[in-house]
Amino acid sequence: MTNTKQVVNVGIMVGLLILASQISFKLGPIPITAQTLMIMVIATLMRVKESVVVGLVYLLMGAIGLPVFASLNGGLAYLLGPTGGFLISFPIMLGLISYTLSFNSSWYFKVLSYILATAVCYLIGVEYFMLSTSYSLAESLNLCVYPFILGDLLKIGCAVVCTERLTQINFIFRKN
Repeated sequence: MTNTKQVVNVGIMVGLLILASQISFKLGPIPITAQTLMIMVIATLMRVKESVVVGLVYLLMGAIGLPVFASLNGGLAYLLGPTGGFLISFPIMLGLISYTLSFNSSWYFKVLSYILATAVCYLIGVEYFMLSTSYSLAESLNLCVYPFILGDLLKIGCAVVCTERLTQINFIFRKN
């Protein structure tokens, strides 16, 4: 990052991601959080490099033990635990969304981008979950994907509405 404004913007977005992580409801081994909603918003508002840095700073903060993950969890053991793959997917999701929206930021392209990023999160998260537990693919999908699809579709809709409004009022960092 090249200037103070970019560093401040990244810091603000990391803070918002940490706050969104605390909106958490336990549903089996994977909590329902507002993290992915905030990931979508951050990636839409920021350039690729800065949005990926937000995800990496968030993971680093959690890895060193700061309570930034869902339910104020933190530490390397948590990051390497069964749900760690979902967390590790965040910088990838941020980069993917921000990159694709740099070409076309229409609402329907946002929907497609958010769906693709959510699929990537599921793919990495389920694979990591299976590696760190003894669950089969079918069991992992039943625990880690199927219960979350409706909620993730609602988050996608909410992210589109929020980012469309934020774009209308010029609250967007990628223009800076």
